[in-house]
Amino acid sequence: MPKEKQDVLNEKIAKAFGFIKTEKVPYKDATGTQYCDIWVHEDDYMSVQMPDFAGNFKILSKFIIPQLGLWSINSNGAGMVAARLVDKEGVVYDAVGEKPALAICFAIEKMLRKEG
Repeated sequence: MPKEKQDVLNEKIAKAFGFIKTEKVPYKDATGTQYCDIWVHEDDYMSVQMPDFAGNFKILSKFIIPQLGLWSINSNGAGMVAARLVDKEGVVYDAVGEKPALAICFAIEKMLRKEG
């Protein structure tokens, strides 16, 4: 998946699950005052980089998976990973990705769009 598309997917998930992007926080370095955006979450996360849920299963499992309903991942036999989410209303969201985190993120994206 191209980095630009993965960044869009990560940002959708971050905003839907309580991450907030601050605007232009000042800091000083050797060249003077600089400004950067910072991503924060109430569960002890602060970074100048957007969380990479689609590329990092550890971050996904710490912040997002505990908020999901039922979920599962399996190899689909074709070198891909199949993910399934079941929301609180019982709607099923299936997706496939190259890695477990990406497959789950695709299923989350479907859930956010209500494409069960």
